[in-house]
Amino acid sequence: MHALMIKVHLYGLAMLVPALVLLPALAVVVFGANSFDRGPLVQIAGIVLATAGFALGYACVLVLAVRGRGTACPTSPPRRLVVDGPYRYTRNPMDTGTIAMVFGIGLALGSLTYLGYAVVLTLALLLWVRYETTALEQTFGAAYRRYRLSTGRWIPRPQRQEGRSSWPRTSP
Repeated sequence: MHALMIKVHLYGLAMLVPALVLLPALAVVVFGANSFDRGPLVQIAGIVLATAGFALGYACVLVLAVRGRGTACPTSPPRRLVVDGPYRYTRNPMDTGTIAMVFGIGLALGSLTYLGYAVVLTLALLLWVRYETTALEQTFGAAYRRYRLSTGRWIPRPQRQEGRSSWPRTSP
């Protein structure tokens, strides 16, 4: 488990640095550093949104490692279908966290360029989810189809049985 956690954090770093630093920096070089007067409330809201998005994404990474025995990286995916933790509420909480984090950073920095990048990244993630859904269905079959039918893609659905999901914590 120790080696898996190291791998998870290294993959996370390898994905976050390009997504949050390198690609936005390229966008600034190409399109300029267009900024807006954000004011303290917008800056605070951005920081809160970015922090919440990071926390959600990190929770997803840990659940995928502990319950799914894998990483968020497509080259080392979870070996078990994970339907608990943040995945209990929506099928794409990691993407939701990423989107929140990137929009939050754009607001906190007061950067129209970074917000534009956030829109492009959101569209890319929407396309990725279509591929990922097909891959998960092929990998986990009927278990994923049941999960997909009972759990919202982006918006949580009401939970059954007094707030508890009827799903087992992981699939075999």
